[in-house]
Amino acid sequence: MEVVGETENGQRAVALACELVPYVILMDVKMPVMHGAEATKQILAVMPILKGCEPEDLYSAIRKVKPPDMQEMCLRERHLF
Repeated sequence: MEVVGETENGQRAVALACELVPYVILMDVKMPVMHGAEATKQILAVMPILKGCEPEDLYSAIRKVKPPDMQEMCLRERHLF
């Protein structure tokens, strides 16, 4: 795995993601300038997130590693997939 980008705030994360089009984005939800969840929402609005992965596989992985409140948030945003 190769790190192709790193940034200090959510607003820059959106711009960098659109510029680099990475395969994986690891987002800190407590970022300055723009909250990481909002940055993620904006990235999802302009970029496809599933490359060779079925949405249900992704949800299954989320359910295994995230606390229940995060699962609910992800499932509410299901229309983005």
